[in-house]
Amino acid sequence: MRVALLYDAAAKRPDAAPDVSGVLEAVEAVDGALRLHGHEPVHVLVPAVDDEGWAAAIRRCDVVFNLCENVGGVGAAEVAVARIVERSGVPMTGSGAAALELCRQKDRANARLHALGVPVPEWSGVDGGAAADWRRFPAIVKPAAEDASVGITQRSFATDEASLADAIAGAAAYAPLLVQRYIDGRELNVGIVGHSLLPIAEIDFSDMPADAWRAVTYAAKWEYGSAEDIGTHPRCPADIPEALAVRAMKIAIDAVEALGVAGYARVDLRVDESERVWVVDVNPNPDLAPSAGLARMGRAAGWAYDELVSRILEAAMIAHREGEAARRDRERASRADASADVRLGRVERRHVDAIWALLEATKVFREEEIGVALEVIESYLENPGQDYDVVGAFTRDGSLLGYACWGPTPCTLGTFDLYWIAVSPDAQGRGIGKLIMQEVERRLARANARLVLIETSSTEPYAPTRAFYRSLGYQEIARVPDFYLDGDDRVILARRLDGRSAERNTARES
Repeated sequence: MRVALLYDAAAKRPDAAPDVSGVLEAVEAVDGALRLHGHEPVHVLVPAVDDEGWAAAIRRCDVVFNLCENVGGVGAAEVAVARIVERSGVPMTGSGAAALELCRQKDRANARLHALGVPVPEWSGVDGGAAADWRRFPAIVKPAAEDASVGITQRSFATDEASLADAIAGAAAYAPLLVQRYIDGRELNVGIVGHSLLPIAEIDFSDMPADAWRAVTYAAKWEYGSAEDIGTHPRCPADIPEALAVRAMKIAIDAVEALGVAGYARVDLRVDESERVWVVDVNPNPDLAPSAGLARMGRAAGWAYDELVSRILEAAMIAHREGEAARRDRERASRADASADVRLGRVERRHVDAIWALLEATKVFREEEIGVALEVIESYLENPGQDYDVVGAFTRDGSLLGYACWGPTPCTLGTFDLYWIAVSPDAQGRGIGKLIMQEVERRLARANARLVLIETSSTEPYAPTRAFYRSLGYQEIARVPDFYLDGDDRVILARRLDGRSAERNTARES
């Protein structure tokens, strides 16, 4: 398979922060593992979320191995990147955008965990540089929207109100912040890949400086050779009682399920003096460097690094197949419901006013565009038998729900243009547009069409339209900048047809 290795272009900058450039170790290792299993890695760097180049590159691959944790060093942008990959329809490793966004918003994640009975230490948002009425000490102040221990230092901990104010001031650059009760106890890590639980790891803080807080700070994670790095030793498998291991694994599973995390994850836990287990962080798509925690847990399970990568890839493909099967089931149900109430048939002169009203109601077409659409319909009605065609979707009582118009592209053999398709806003979301397009493709296949071209706008109001075409298998093949007006590009999409498209439509034509 062609596997897109997706990561932040800023990681290669000489001045990149360690938490940004750190992904390169994972990129190189994953590349080697994929080649070992016969795959073709394609490095896709993301210079900006809205860059068209990387989005087009992933669509030429079979699966995306998502290692993008930042864009330009901005961690929150990983959510937007994942959302674009999801919309492309290409399978993706790890968690989707919704889970990534929830886990990045630690206050929301804590609230979800607490509501579902997963134990999390008490927390509170920091508002205006203060934590109102906070009295649970010791405490830790965390950035609410960062990961990789960004913003966590020895100054992040507090034993009283004065040191809490100092901790908040020290982390102000990473706002929004939250304050949380600090659990002074053992720290455990539970790794999950697909449906497999890996051996539990423990962080040994015995070599930490005597006056240091026992925690994995930014220095411990990224400043190699620092006192905090030297003082934090991961031990895997952890030497803990079986009963504690069972509780830790169950709580970790509950946590990832509560937050919708998928593919692979690491859950960080703390064990207090009463051996109660608390979730302190849920990490979707954790660091995959061979020296990082998940790879270490994999080795303890007897997996070589390439097997870990292969299992993550396999989990992504299984999830995609299951998701596609569920989507097809929903679409079949939707089509069945829609087909029961929809009739596809000829557009006649009595329908012209209804077409005009429908186009007006969509609120996406300019007045001159509506005029052109009506001219096309008038020409079609006045010259029956000409080489382009129109089909309408109607309710049982004859009310117009939508229509499409298409015809052959001049000077080509088997290429057709879709001139127009529109669905009444009141009927959208019922699969009417898809029924119409299936009928268009059925008729085109009968006419030995081989290629269908569609032109549309690049502007935001047309984003659902472009997504609709992509969902039907149309791909962007060209773009003419500023074609319609400045900032409004002409987007050209295409799809090759085969004989099977003629069999898809189940609606009855009049």
